[in-house]
Amino acid sequence: MIENDDERLIAQFFQEHKMEIPDDGFTRRVSRRLPRRTRNLSRLWTMLCSCAGVVLFLLIDGIDSLRLALGNVAGDLIGAFSSFSITGMTPVVVFVAVITLLSVTVSNLLSAE
Repeated sequence: MIENDDERLIAQFFQEHKMEIPDDGFTRRVSRRLPRRTRNLSRLWTMLCSCAGVVLFLLIDGIDSLRLALGNVAGDLIGAFSSFSITGMTPVVVFVAVITLLSVTVSNLLSAE
């Protein structure tokens, strides 16, 4: 309770003593004075690394590896869904599970505020 009061008082203090500082084009002037060479080198470096990544991806046959990995993931998901069985669940078990999930959700929402 003390922390909430402290936080409220701090927020109220800063709200009451809020100062607006006019920009007057300061940000634009600073941006214009930054060296162009640095931006150009950054763009060139990004493009060079991207091209190197694409070339390496193609050289190590990344397309086939990606296709194989996605196929394995899809197969695993299909297998997981096909093995799901609800024969042991009674309506009471489902009801208790839903009530538990709802109560945990409400508790988390209330504690977050």
